[in-house]
Amino acid sequence: MPFDMEIDEYIEDYEFNKNKKCFILGTGPSLSKVDLSLLNNHTTIGVNLILCSDFIPDYICVSDREMIVDNYDKIIDDKMNDGKYFIVKPKDLNILNKLEKLKNVHLLDGFKEQGDIRKPYIDENLKKFSMTKNGVINDLAISVAIHLGFKEIYLIGVDGEHGSKTHFYDHNEVVVDSIVRADAEPITYELLLPMLKNLGVNLYNCSPSNKHNELEYKKYEEVI
Repeated sequence: MPFDMEIDEYIEDYEFNKNKKCFILGTGPSLSKVDLSLLNNHTTIGVNLILCSDFIPDYICVSDREMIVDNYDKIIDDKMNDGKYFIVKPKDLNILNKLEKLKNVHLLDGFKEQGDIRKPYIDENLKKFSMTKNGVINDLAISVAIHLGFKEIYLIGVDGEHGSKTHFYDHNEVVVDSIVRADAEPITYELLLPMLKNLGVNLYNCSPSNKHNELEYKKYEEVI
C-alpha cells in the first residue's frame, strides 16, 4: 500500500486502475520525439533524470544509488510536491538522511541476489529491490505500476540499450554530474514477460524507435 494512503483509499484506487493505462517513461533518446503533453490525463511513472525533459510525472523511480547521490538536486525537485518518489536507499548517509525527511519519498531496501544471471525481481509490496543492472524499469517502475493495480503498461523512451550516450539528455544541453557509466549494453524484457503474464499484466512498447522485438509494439498516438 502506498505510504500515505488509508487502506480504503488504496483499494478504491487499485480497483479503478485495473481498467486504466499506465505509462512508464524511460530516458532514451526517442523520448525527445514524443509529445509528452498528451499524457496529462494518464498515470505516468518516470525514472532517474526524467525531470530534465520538463515533463512532470506522477511518480519517479530511482534504483541507482550513485544516480541519486550525484544528481540529487536534479531528481528531488519542488515540481514533484504533488507526486511521489520510489528510491532505493543510497549508501551515502547524508543523502539518505535528506530523503528520510521528505514526506513524498518511499525508500526501498536494496539487496544482492545470488548468481550471475540477471533475473527480474517484482516486489508488489515495494519493500525491496534487487541490485542488478538496468533494473529501474524492468523491476522498480514495473513493480510500482503493478502495486497501483495497473494491468496495461506502456513503455516510452526505451531504446534497447543502456550506458554511455544512451539518454535523451546526453544529446541536449543538460549538465549531468559525474556518474561512472559503462559502455552501452543491450536491455531486454524477455525474462520479465512470463512473470507479467502470470500476474495478468500486459506490457507494450510505444517508443518511436521500436527496438524491442520481444514486446508488442503500439503506436503512441493510437493508445493515448
